[in-house]
Amino acid sequence: MDNSLGNNGRGTTTGAEVLATYRGGPWFGWLSYSYSHSTRVDAPGDKRRLFSFDQPHSMNAAVSWQKKHWTLGGRFQLYSGLPYTPATGSVFDSDRNLYIPIYAEPNSERAPMHHQLDLRVDYSWKWGPAALTAFVDVQNVYLNDSIVTYFYSYDYSQRSAFKSLPFIPSIGLRGVL
Repeated sequence: MDNSLGNNGRGTTTGAEVLATYRGGPWFGWLSYSYSHSTRVDAPGDKRRLFSFDQPHSMNAAVSWQKKHWTLGGRFQLYSGLPYTPATGSVFDSDRNLYIPIYAEPNSERAPMHHQLDLRVDYSWKWGPAALTAFVDVQNVYLNDSIVTYFYSYDYSQRSAFKSLPFIPSIGLRGVL
């Protein structure tokens, strides 16, 4: 038996990205948008399908303001959800006492768009030869429930969303010699 891994599949990706930046006085900002489309054929004769990490739309906007020791900043993200293969039903296997899922076409559905706003405050100072920065960072400020993918009940009759963490606050201290 040959246990080696192989990759007989072929894929294509097309896309473009645009980036704009602004720097003026205490302000700095940037805006980026990218579009991509990724498909693959797993083996000769198979149908073309979306690549598992295909994410057609991605937009990021960031702005920061700096005055003396303080930096205030924010970032907004908006991007397409990942494709997934939904279960459309199941068949009960009485010999093994379990349900066998029936799946739709591979990656035929997509998780919803994701968006979030992150905010950060930094305070920087020198202490001898060290440059120190204390920060407070909050990711997903407005608690957007982002669906990453779905999971199913034991018999595949009910679907539940697997969601990302709703709110991630952090504080820290960074030092550079």
